Amino acid sequence: MNIPKEEGIKHLLQATLARYIAAEARIEQILSSPITPGLSGANIQRHQLTLQTPQGQRRTSLVTKEAGLLERRILTQLNQQQQRAVPFSYTFDLTTDVPALLCLQDLGTQQRPDITGSFPSHLLVQEAQGLAAIHMTNLGHTEALAWLPRADRSYVIVYIQQRFWRPAWEQVVNDPAFVELFGPAIPKVEAAADTIADEMEALYCEDETLTLVHADLNPSNVMVYENAPYFLDWQIPRYGSLYLDIPHLFPTLEQAELYRQALEEAGKAIAPGDFAERYRIAAHFVGLRYLWFPLKAWREDHTRTKWVHHYLSLILQ
Repeated sequence: MNIPKEEGIKHLLQATLARYIAAEARIEQILSSPITPGLSGANIQRHQLTLQTPQGQRRTSLVTKEAGLLERRILTQLNQQQQRAVPFSYTFDLTTDVPALLCLQDLGTQQRPDITGSFPSHLLVQEAQGLAAIHMTNLGHTEALAWLPRADRSYVIVYIQQRFWRPAWEQVVNDPAFVELFGPAIPKVEAAADTIADEMEALYCEDETLTLVHADLNPSNVMVYENAPYFLDWQIPRYGSLYLDIPHLFPTLEQAELYRQALEEAGKAIAPGDFAERYRIAAHFVGLRYLWFPLKAWREDHTRTKWVHHYLSLILQ
């Protein structure tokens, strides 16, 4: 028998409350409002809840999202691991490969500043520690995470040559205005694109750094709640090299050193020289992978160069 949608949401909210907030609380009232989704377009709502508890009435809020199976499974696993940089979550469905309701901790509205903005150093350290903890806990779990898509050579070819970089690049590379602004970078970018599949395949063959990776950890997928960072939107996770998750949050080698140190504190030491070499490969991939978006914006407005320069800087380092 199909449960009405509103009843299903209330049932999930009640179960999440019991699991994470107050086992004896009962929902008296729900005020729901939509949250503007990101690029995924997922249906997301915030629910302001009035609760009745043995201690009296109280208020709290939770978020629901129509999430894919990968995201539901990954967040469940990360919660079981008690990862502090991940919001608590709950779902009734961990098997159906279609979007289904996922209830999440409400982390408010404070998004991480983009990488050109000011971000307190203690939060950068917490990001590094949170990411290192996730990577270390899932390091080498090749069989346990066999259900995850792989960030292997074919993944790189699809994302760079077919889906993102090349289609966007071919629309601008012969534009005289683009050549005037970015001409010296063009042959270097194309050289990086020619070798990135081989370089990323070499990273993927290093079993000792394979783990669960978010694979889309740009700053817009990080929220700051109660002075701590949280990683959101685990929609396209992969099993791949831990280096994949680093350049978007730590776009310079100096910043990435925070992650290397956090990883060492968590139990895995990587020599600075080895780390730098592999970090640069991942930076090239991330730059190529995400350059399409600022290129699209630049085509619409030639003054919008900031993000083109940023992603070029990742490719050229």
